[in-house]
Amino acid sequence: ASLPTSSIMLKLKFLPYQIRTFGIRNGLSILRDESINQYERYTTNLLRNIWNVSARACQIYEPYFSFWAHYAKPLLLLAKKVTNALNTPTKEDANNNISEMQEIQ
Repeated sequence: ASLPTSSIMLKLKFLPYQIRTFGIRNGLSILRDESINQYERYTTNLLRNIWNVSARACQIYEPYFSFWAHYAKPLLLLAKKVTNALNTPTKEDANNNISEMQEIQ
């Protein structure tokens, strides 16, 4: 009878780690590149099918992931725009690069 209890205790101990690592960190690319709905599908699949947590745990963590997605998605989009803007050369930068390449040849 101690085996199921120890199994449950082990799952409870590592669930917050799994939430942070797999749900939050590893789900960032899904949230950034796809939609909030895709992210919620990803995290629901983790909870119900991969980790096989209880219905009660799903009731707790599914809204947590949803709130996180709605908070983080605009920030990720902004970060993506800023990164793209910083990595997009201006016309002047492009002309300078062409001039430098011509000098090397």
